[in-house]
Amino acid sequence: MKRMDQRNMLLKDCLVSFSSPSNKDGADFVTAYFDIDRLDSPTTTLQEHEKKQVDTLSGGYTGDFKNVVASSITLGGNPAYRLDYMEKFLDFKKVIEVDTLKDGKLYKLWFVGDSDTMDKYSDVVQKIIENKSCEFSSRSIIHAI
Repeated sequence: MKRMDQRNMLLKDCLVSFSSPSNKDGADFVTAYFDIDRLDSPTTTLQEHEKKQVDTLSGGYTGDFKNVVASSITLGGNPAYRLDYMEKFLDFKKVIEVDTLKDGKLYKLWFVGDSDTMDKYSDVVQKIIENKSCEFSSRSIIHAI
């Protein structure tokens, strides 16, 4: 399945999404998505999943993705990885994707917005990612800022 098809399914079926306030023309916002997904193989490690995501994003799809940077972090005290990249929607948007595995499930946070807007809200995004009170269960992500 193509990455964009996977993305469209995720956005349609995500657990929750929210957006920052927009400016008067509605163009100045960051949207955050939180989701839980099943892994193709329950024995997949976080490092294997990260490599697969980086390879997928870096592999082309007609120039839909660029400037992919991966880093190791923690999310709610769990090992995680963060991907920063640009993705082409109508124009290029900045994306921060944070994934972690727990109990055989993939927990995903995505933040999407124009580069300038993402920079404007970078402190808020960072607080969400660094928050120690993020808890994971088989049916939900509980997150408090």
